[in-house]
Amino acid sequence: MSIAMGARDDDTVTTLAGRLLRLAAVMDNGERKKAAELAGGKHINDIAREMLDAFDEDVIAKTAGLDLDGDAESLDESQSEQFRQAQAKLVDEAVKPLFSAELRNYLENVRKAHDQIIDNENLDTVIASGWDTEREDHAKEVVETFRQFLAENKDELDALQIIYGQTYRQRAITLRMVKAVHAALENSPYNLSVGMVWDAYSTLGAPGVSGRGTVRQLMDIISIVRYEIGQEKVLRPFATGVAERFKGWVFQKNAGNGQFTEEQMEWLRMIRDHIATSGSVAADDLDLSPFGEKGGLGKFYVLFGGEYEKVLNEMNYALVA
Repeated sequence: MSIAMGARDDDTVTTLAGRLLRLAAVMDNGERKKAAELAGGKHINDIAREMLDAFDEDVIAKTAGLDLDGDAESLDESQSEQFRQAQAKLVDEAVKPLFSAELRNYLENVRKAHDQIIDNENLDTVIASGWDTEREDHAKEVVETFRQFLAENKDELDALQIIYGQTYRQRAITLRMVKAVHAALENSPYNLSVGMVWDAYSTLGAPGVSGRGTVRQLMDIISIVRYEIGQEKVLRPFATGVAERFKGWVFQKNAGNGQFTEEQMEWLRMIRDHIATSGSVAADDLDLSPFGEKGGLGKFYVLFGGEYEKVLNEMNYALVA
């Protein structure tokens, strides 16, 4: 609804894109077909990828007809305006299917039917204005409780061991590991949720915290833990961080001998989206949706040859570490 009402900021668009990708992964064929019909023939995966691509500097530059030598900050004033207009156009086109109330309602009903593990906090209703000292005290209590949870579980849960040890290169964080953290948090005596902890940091005015009052994704627990232990200075959605690191990784790879083709980039962007919602990617994942519809692992091997495993391993490290 925020999108339909005009929101076009990075956090809102990319967070929703990540949620759509997660939902698309568990929808059955009938649900995907119905959603595509309501979206004017466009599949949910494609809508989400276009939303993420609207914040990909390479895609924006190509749309604007610009040669991006470095990053967007290297453009002059005239080029920056071209870049800005091209991005605005990409965002508007990407979110256009979501103007359909019928599609939005259908996706929400599908989400409920699949019982996704999404932290959907009830938004507060304003009954009085002024500084709420009780809320601040509660926020302090929530953060302190979360710290205690981490202290008690950092050596017990695989995902926390990897984050604290920063051993991403040796072992990728999987969706199963992240779900285990959520389960431990929700089933602990502390009775916390990701949204509660996120909003507590926002209430306390911690530097860099963004996105209070929004629906948090499953993978955002990684961002919160990193922020709490000082590995990240900014608390932002996990998908946003993955997208930013992806841009840096692609730029570094293209600066060497040869550049990725457009077809290779299409696959790399799909892998980026998968990592943003699942924490990592494995070769077996490439035979699942949406990769299977594009030729699966076999097609990925054709595009990247004997380097395909190296590419997957590099992305698991570069986009998450």
